[in-house]
Amino acid sequence: MIFILLAFYTDLTRHKIPNVITMTALLSAWLYHIINSGFYGLWFSFMGLFVVMLPMVLLYSIRAVAAGDVKLFGAIGAWVGLKLSLYILVYSILFSVLIGMCILLFKKENWSRIKTIYLTLFHVFIYRDIKLLHLFATKKNLRFPFMIAVLPGVVAAYCHF
Repeated sequence: MIFILLAFYTDLTRHKIPNVITMTALLSAWLYHIINSGFYGLWFSFMGLFVVMLPMVLLYSIRAVAAGDVKLFGAIGAWVGLKLSLYILVYSILFSVLIGMCILLFKKENWSRIKTIYLTLFHVFIYRDIKLLHLFATKKNLRFPFMIAVLPGVVAAYCHF
């Protein structure tokens, strides 16, 4: 899947995944599945697209990922279908947590960030109030290109699958 490598490169260099990459990947997935399997192929592609985009839109709503990441996962879902795209999503999120933890450990202000993260999560789970989580997400916090986690997530999902 060459579009993942292109998205990785552009996310690292420009902190953006251009629409030309995501939309080309999406349209080519639909074309491929229609040619190979007809209506069933299109259904397979739509299921992967819509189901994997739901959690990505939720992550986007709290500013955990950018819009390009959401569209990229839609294209991934359209190519590989429901099951594999969910594996890719879960592995990518796990890798992003590991990367974030590593960044926190090597930054100077790591303990104050960790304290803020735990207090925010404590507040969300105890009081069931996500306003603080949204406020925390809008601050300038720990950010890195999500594709750093997606690329190993894709590899891990293919190895697992």
